[in-house]
Amino acid sequence: MLGRLGVPGDFAAKLSTFTDPNDFNLVSLLGELEDSNKTAADLLLTYITGDTASRQNVLKVARGEAEFKATLSEQEVQNAERNTDELIGYSDPVDVGVQLLRHSEMHFYNFTKTIFGN
Repeated sequence: MLGRLGVPGDFAAKLSTFTDPNDFNLVSLLGELEDSNKTAADLLLTYITGDTASRQNVLKVARGEAEFKATLSEQEVQNAERNTDELIGYSDPVDVGVQLLRHSEMHFYNFTKTIFGN
């Protein structure tokens, strides 16, 4: 599935060793991947940090059920602007950090389980 995202085999093997989405080495690896295939790095980052819909879209691309579009038409941009998500505000910056950390760890775990079957 990672091959459909444009991830070379050597990077796929390295990615399978990570369990923590906040691991600095993972960030470094995504940086290396970005040098060789920016789209693949962007899609993986989207999966790790994205919401449920974003993750499902990345999985659809990985399964070959959808195609990634690098650019949007004017009509697609207008449609997206009309259908924005509601934002949630936090008064405590520490709480924001805690929520983001929990969110990213959970989704990275689900991603590795889905891709590698671990």
